[in-house]
Amino acid sequence: MTSLIIVLFLGLSSAITYDEDIAKELAALAFGAYCPAEAIQNWETGYVSRNYPDLERIQVVDNADFGTRAYLAYNSKRDAITVVFRGTDNPKNWIEDITLTKIKFNDFCNCQVHQGFFTAYTSLKLLVDPLLPEYKLRYPSASLQVAGHSLGGAMATMFASEISALGFKVFLVTLGSPRLGDSAFYDWLQTLRVTHYRIVHERDYAPHLPFKAVGYQHVLSEIWYNNGVPTICQEVKGEDPNCSASVKNPVYNDHLEYLGWSFSVDC
Repeated sequence: MTSLIIVLFLGLSSAITYDEDIAKELAALAFGAYCPAEAIQNWETGYVSRNYPDLERIQVVDNADFGTRAYLAYNSKRDAITVVFRGTDNPKNWIEDITLTKIKFNDFCNCQVHQGFFTAYTSLKLLVDPLLPEYKLRYPSASLQVAGHSLGGAMATMFASEISALGFKVFLVTLGSPRLGDSAFYDWLQTLRVTHYRIVHERDYAPHLPFKAVGYQHVLSEIWYNNGVPTICQEVKGEDPNCSASVKNPVYNDHLEYLGWSFSVDC
């Protein structure tokens, strides 16, 4: 596979590099989370596992009370510990029923996040946190990658931020993530060692929620696919008006496919 790597220079000393191959791989793993737990555990997730067979030591965690799921694995090809948060099984209902209430995130930052996203995240955090040290002990040189689609993207962002606050460097890929927190959350995330590809597909509706007018703000760094072409958006607080924020009529169907992968996984 030919790697598409795009670099956008910001001033004289900083740059963002977008590696589409890594983005596609983590997007595939994010959609693989929609497979049954047993299929994930055995890494028999249809076209996802056929294209990316290098996961091992997979552990799936479910919170039946909240209907949430995540899985951890070691990617031997990348030498990476990978944590993936699944989105909701019914994204259309989730988008239609989204609320606006915020809640304090943690004691690290003086910021607020969406209460519903926070509840979903904490339902899994209690299950994921005890497992991560096992992977760090077994694979001490491995990098840490975190991914999620839809609601899973919001949970992945919260997890990546808290892990980074503990001193870890994190590579984060989110797909169709909604706005998660307030302006203070944006500021706090900027202080952490998190490299984030916040990918938006065409006119996807989910990234336009919850509304900016009620105090929600996206975090960096947006990669917007418009007519199949990726644009690395400007690193500006408040969203680049020339990227997905320019969409006037977002649509639901663009939420179901990202980077060639589909919500309907063959598993």
